[in-house]
Amino acid sequence: MNKHTAKMMLQQLPKRRELNDRMMLVERWFLASEGIKWKEWFKHLVYGPAAEPESKLGFFPGIADAVATHSSEGTIQHEIWRVARVIQRTSKAPLGSNEKTKIVNTCVCICLV
Repeated sequence: MNKHTAKMMLQQLPKRRELNDRMMLVERWFLASEGIKWKEWFKHLVYGPAAEPESKLGFFPGIADAVATHSSEGTIQHEIWRVARVIQRTSKAPLGSNEKTKIVNTCVCICLV
């Protein structure tokens, strides 16, 4: 690394730190204090244990579990509502519009997978 690159990186540290702190706060908004139904010890509504043993990570575990266990339509809808509420809250995060767009787009992409 040359001196110019090192100097640029040092100048960007405070901005990167501030963005990282804000992103960390947003990540915490994806936690539900009551946990995921049937697995209350897992608090994250977007990432969690996979339903299938072949996979190490599952997306939207509350929704996936509700569907996998053939829960009532109301239960499935409630899990969808919980995730939608978190995504809406996240979209109102005190981030710049570009960072917000990236977070919301990531959530939408996960939904589509």
